[in-house]
Amino acid sequence: MDAVIIAHNLPVQPTQFVGRRREIDEAVQLLSDPACRLLTLVGPGGIGKTRLSVEIGQRLQAEAAPDYPDGVFFIPLQALEAPELMVTSIADEAGFQFFQGAKPREQLLDYLSNKRLLLLLDNMEHLLAGVGFLSELLSSAPGVKLLVTSREALNLQEEWVYPLSGMSLPQTNDREALDNSSAARLFIQQARRVYPAFSVETEWQGIARICSLVGGMPLGIELAAAWVRAMSCAEIADEIEHNLNILETTARNIPERHRTMRGVLVQSWALLTEAEQQVMRQLAVFQGGFSREAAEAVVGVSLQGLTALVDKSWLRWDSGSRRYDVHELLRQYAAEQLEAAGETGRTRDCHADYYAEWMQKREGEIKYRKQDAALNLIEQEFANVRLAWQRAYETRRTALLNQMMEALNFFCDMRAHFVEGREMFEKAALALTGMDGDEAALTVLRLDARRYRMIILGLLFDYKQIDHLIREIEAIAAATEAYNSPTDTAFALLQVGMARFHRMEFTHYDLFKRSYTAYAAANDPFYMAELLTLMGLHAPNFEMANRHCQEALALQREIDDRNGLGWTLMNLARLNYLEHNYEAGAACSLEAIEIQRQRNDQKGLNFSLTINCIWAIRRGEWEEALVTAEEGLRLARNLNMIYILKSGLANLGLLLILSEMDLERGDALCREAVASHMPRHANMTEGHADALCGLAVTAYLKGDLTELRQHYAGVMDYICDFWNIEIANDCISMLSPIAILVLDLEGRIEEAVELLAVISSIPDEPGQPPTGWLAKWPLLHRLEARWQSALGEAAYAAAWASGRRCNTSYMVDWLMDGMIPAEADEISTPEVTSPLTPREQEILTLLAAGLSNREIAEQLVFSVGTVKWYVNQIYSKLGVGSRTQAVARGRDMHLLT
Repeated sequence: MDAVIIAHNLPVQPTQFVGRRREIDEAVQLLSDPACRLLTLVGPGGIGKTRLSVEIGQRLQAEAAPDYPDGVFFIPLQALEAPELMVTSIADEAGFQFFQGAKPREQLLDYLSNKRLLLLLDNMEHLLAGVGFLSELLSSAPGVKLLVTSREALNLQEEWVYPLSGMSLPQTNDREALDNSSAARLFIQQARRVYPAFSVETEWQGIARICSLVGGMPLGIELAAAWVRAMSCAEIADEIEHNLNILETTARNIPERHRTMRGVLVQSWALLTEAEQQVMRQLAVFQGGFSREAAEAVVGVSLQGLTALVDKSWLRWDSGSRRYDVHELLRQYAAEQLEAAGETGRTRDCHADYYAEWMQKREGEIKYRKQDAALNLIEQEFANVRLAWQRAYETRRTALLNQMMEALNFFCDMRAHFVEGREMFEKAALALTGMDGDEAALTVLRLDARRYRMIILGLLFDYKQIDHLIREIEAIAAATEAYNSPTDTAFALLQVGMARFHRMEFTHYDLFKRSYTAYAAANDPFYMAELLTLMGLHAPNFEMANRHCQEALALQREIDDRNGLGWTLMNLARLNYLEHNYEAGAACSLEAIEIQRQRNDQKGLNFSLTINCIWAIRRGEWEEALVTAEEGLRLARNLNMIYILKSGLANLGLLLILSEMDLERGDALCREAVASHMPRHANMTEGHADALCGLAVTAYLKGDLTELRQHYAGVMDYICDFWNIEIANDCISMLSPIAILVLDLEGRIEEAVELLAVISSIPDEPGQPPTGWLAKWPLLHRLEARWQSALGEAAYAAAWASGRRCNTSYMVDWLMDGMIPAEADEISTPEVTSPLTPREQEILTLLAAGLSNREIAEQLVFSVGTVKWYVNQIYSKLGVGSRTQAVARGRDMHLLT
C-alpha cells in the first residue's frame, strides 16, 4: 500500500536530532489516546521543547497520517506581541485566508470545525492570557489536536501536561557512559561542528561535568560546546560552575526556570567581549531573523563580528536562506540588556529607518522587472517590516510610512494578506489622526485609500454597507484634490470604481479612464496597465475591450509585471470565451496558468482554472474540464475564500453529474455548494445556479419530481435576483435543461421536444450562451431516443418544428411563469408501472445477472462510483439493504423477467 502523504509545514532542521526517543514515544502514545486533545510540553527555556515538538510532528506525519488527513502544522508564536495575534498566525501557517466581514476568530473556528489535523503551537508562555481561545478551538473543532510548548502549564481542563526535563546524563564516571548519554552525544556533535579536531578521549570527564552542570539542557550544552576551540572542557565546566553558584537563588518570586538557565546565559554573555555584547543586544531588535546587510546597516556590525557571534552560538546562520537567526531565549535576554543600556528607542529607530528605505527599494522592483524576487524578500522579512511599520506610526514619522506604504500595499494585494493589510493601514491612519500639517493629512488619506483597497479586494465588507463604503472612498478622492496630487486622486478613484462594481453599477469605465489619464501623465506604466485591464473588462464592446487588454499586456511585458500579466491574460481569456473565440481564449488561459504556476499565485491560478473549467463544461469537453475542476477545487479549499470555494464545488459537482462520471460525489459537492452562504457582492460565477442544476439532474435520476421542481424554482429565483431576464437566450439556456427533465417526469413529452428544439436553435456566436454541451450530454441522448420511440417519427418531427417556430420572448415567459404552476399539487405525477427509472431498471437487471459493480461500470461506460450511486438509489426505492434482497424484491414486483 502506498504511503499516505499529508500536508505539513514542519521546518527542516540543520542538524541530526539526538536522543529523546523515550519522550517522543510517550508523546506519540498520549496523542493517540482520543481523550488527549491538548498535550503541553512544559519545561524551562532552552530545554529543547521546540525541537522535540518538531520531531514528534515528523513522526506523526510519517506514521500516523490517517489520523491527521488535513495536515500537521507548526505555528511559531515567539514573535507575537499579543494573544489575539494567534488567530492570524494559525490561519497563515494552516493555509487559511480570511474573507468578507466576519470576525477572523469566528472564521478560523468555522474553518477548523470539520478538519482533522494537528497544530504545533510553539512558545506559548507569553500568551497565557489568551489560552481560552485554545479551549474554544477544541470545543468547536472535534477533529483537531494541539501539541503546545510552553515554559508554564496552560491550566486548562483539557490539558495533558508532559514535563520535559534535561537530556539523559552519564550515569557512571567512565568513558563508556558518554555513549549512553544523549546530553553527552549532543555536546560532542556540537563541539565537532565548531572544532572538527575535537577529541572526546581527552575531554570525556569535562564533557560529563558540563552536561551535569547545565542539567542536560540542550541550549546550555550548545552554548558551552561553542567554546571548545578556546578552552578545555574542564575550564568551561569551571566557569559554568562558578557562575551558577553565584546566581542560584531561593527567592520565592523568581521563577524556577530562571534559577539555572539565567546562569548559563549570564556566563555566555560574560564570555563575549564588550563590543560583541553591544552588537548582540542591538541585534535583539530584529524579529524572525535578518540579513547581513540589515545587521550592518542597523547595528554597524561587520561580517567578522557576525561570524564571531555564530561561533559562540549566539547567532545561527542558515546557508540556504543566507540569513542569521537568534534563538528566542537568547534574543529575549539580549533585549533585556538593550533596555538596561537605554538603547532600545534609538535602535528601533535605526531599524525602522533601514526597513523604510528597504521597502521603498522593493516598491521599485515590484513595479519594474524584479517583482517575484521582491515579493519573496518581503515575505521573508515581514516580521521586521511589521515591526518597523509599527515604530513609524507610533513615533508619527510620516516620511517612513510614505516610504513603506506602496510596497506594503502591493505585497498584501499580490499575496492576499488582505486582513493584515487592512489592520496595518488602519492603525497607522489612526495614529496620525489629529496631526497638524498637509503632509500628515495627505498621508492619512493615502493610508485610508489603501485600507479600502484591502477591504474591496478581500471582500471584507458587508454588502448592506456598500453605499456607505462608496461614499467614504469618494470622500477620500475628493479630499486628495486639495493637495494637488493627481496620482493620489487617481488611486482613490480606482478604488471607487472597484467598489461601484460590487453594487452592480456599470458606470465606472469613466472613473478608470480618468485614473488612467493621471497615471499616464505621471508616466507610471504599472498602474497604467492595471487600469487598461479594468477599462477592458468594463468596455461597451469586445473590440474596445480587446484593444485595452492588449495595450495592458504590452506594458506588463515591458516592465515584467508578472502578477498583472497573469490577471490580464485571464480576463482576456474570459472576454474571448464570451465572444466564442475558443482558440484565442484557450491560448490566453494557458499562458496565464503557466505564469501563475511559476509564481505560485494560488488565487490567480484558481481564477484561471475556474474560467477554463466553466467554458470546457459549456462546450461538453468533460475530460478537459475534469482536470481543471479537480485542481481548482483543491486550491479553493486551501484558499478557503467562500466565493472561490462555492464556485469550485459547483463546477466539479455539475461536471461529475452531467458527464455521469460520479453521480454520488457530484451530488454531494453540489449540496455543499448550495449550503455555503455567500453575500451577493461575492459572486464569482453562477456557482449557486450551477449547483442547483446539478441537483436537479440527480433528482430526476431518482425520479423525485418534488425535489426537481424545488431546484427549478431555485434557479428561477436566482435569475430574478441576479440576471436581466430580457436577455432571452441566457434565461432559456439556463432553465431549459431542467425544464426538459420536469416535463419528461410529468409525461409532457411533446413539450419537452419543443423546448429542446428552442434551445438547439440558439446560434454559436458572440453574445449568445454556449449550448454545445447539450449534444454531448449522455442523459439527453437517452431521452431523445426514448421520445422518438414513444412519439413516432411524424409526431416527433411535428413537435420539433413547433419548437423552432416558438417566439423566444414567449418561451422566457413560459419558463418563468407558466411551465410550472405556482402550487405543486396542481400537477399530478404520471402513473408509473415501476418505481425505478429506466437506467435503474437496467442496472437491476445486470445485478440479477450476477455482474459486479466494476463489470456494470465497464459495460455501461460509467465510473464505479456512479454505479454505486445507482445501486444505492435502487436499494432506497425497493426498501432493501443488499443486492440479493434487491434482486428478490425485483422479482416479487415483476421488475425482472
